[in-house]
Amino acid sequence: MQRKCTARQAPPQRHNKGLVAKGTLARLVIAPCIALPICILAGYRNETLLVLLLAAGSPVAVASSIMAQEMGGDGELARELVISSSFFGMFTILIFLFILRRAGLVV
Repeated sequence: MQRKCTARQAPPQRHNKGLVAKGTLARLVIAPCIALPICILAGYRNETLLVLLLAAGSPVAVASSIMAQEMGGDGELARELVISSSFFGMFTILIFLFILRRAGLVV
């Protein structure tokens, strides 16, 4: 059964896949690409560098979708970002780890 929109209700919106892609890319790729060179120049290596990689490239927190919804923000977009970044985060963290190991920065 389809729900009709009245004057008081906003129509259901489909979120732009571009926003999810940009947000996921920024969180999982761009942030670590900015943070890792700074950490390497600061002299961090091995376990410390791995912790910093995880801090910079970790997926979006699940609580952010709940917080966005409760604060009147875009809860649906936040949920899509959580799902997308959690899925792709599995791969990006492994790729960054592989690159760091090949460069000899992590043992």
